[in-house]
Amino acid sequence: MKTVGAFLLVLLSTQAHTQEFYITSYDNTTFSNVISVVDSNLNVTPLNTFNLSGQQIMDIALASDGKLYGTLTNAIIELNVQDGTYTEVYEYPVWGQYNSLVCNSNRQIVALEYNTAHMVTIDLTTLTEVSDVLMNESSPGDLTYYKGHLIYQGRWSNNILGYNGTSLTTVECPVARPYGEPFLFYGLSNYTRSCEDNLVYGFSEDGHVFRHDIASNTNDEVGVLQMPMNSINGSTTINEYTASACHISTLNEVSCTVQVQEKQRPNISFYPNPVTNVIHIEDFDMQGAMSFTIYSTDGRKLTEGVLTQEIDFSQFPSGVYLMEINDKSKLLSTTIRVLKE
Repeated sequence: MKTVGAFLLVLLSTQAHTQEFYITSYDNTTFSNVISVVDSNLNVTPLNTFNLSGQQIMDIALASDGKLYGTLTNAIIELNVQDGTYTEVYEYPVWGQYNSLVCNSNRQIVALEYNTAHMVTIDLTTLTEVSDVLMNESSPGDLTYYKGHLIYQGRWSNNILGYNGTSLTTVECPVARPYGEPFLFYGLSNYTRSCEDNLVYGFSEDGHVFRHDIASNTNDEVGVLQMPMNSINGSTTINEYTASACHISTLNEVSCTVQVQEKQRPNISFYPNPVTNVIHIEDFDMQGAMSFTIYSTDGRKLTEGVLTQEIDFSQFPSGVYLMEINDKSKLLSTTIRVLKE
């Protein structure tokens, strides 16, 4: 497969001093994935469309050789922006929902699993796993780098977190919408002129763009993407990986006041798993209004309803499913993996 490096470099050469980002978005009308370039004025130009039988590209990352990679829930694919084709290059050995991706300067790709918070690092030359680290939190969206630190938004706290290779710290508090809910940054990428001049940009699912100055724990909204309202799943830049090689300096840890309410995991037990016909739910307050949604591993919503003590799985074929459980406000939330025999 041809790489996209030369193609992207041609695009960048016309505006060498402007910031450009690449985003992946999902078109719910055509059930296809669109890779687009975003210029400094937040204009969006589609580059190509990828049809993956309804599967979503959950995030994208550019490697040092110019190759563009994307993560599906269970595999990494190499994307050819020129002709809209793709090749699966790596299947995650442990089942999960890998929705966060970034490349580093060592020609490695880092992926974070949504439910278990396992962070795996894969060598792109040998396509073998280098490490598997259990983090304290996963992320609703993207990974990026800032001055040697891995940066991402926490799934439960909504804080912006920094990882120096050994410990995870809060480096910025959640950004609240006017009605109190947090912005969730499905795209998070750095714009790096040098290790001293390094900013992080966050892209919400609905296109709001924030510039984050991690060193000063501040952010500001720079605008809204001018694009059709496809849901944004991830972002990257041509040199995002370079910030991973910067000297790891100490980042200020912040203590967040309650700007937005944190999600909590409900105390829920269930059995049996694997299930043949019915899952039994117990150990939670049945007076509380809670709902469930069942998804296939490729992200398709299969059914939803009010949570009761018995959930019927008899209509589903054998396989693996995700069952998300929420209260009415969606501040009490958990996702469980169910194996159907």
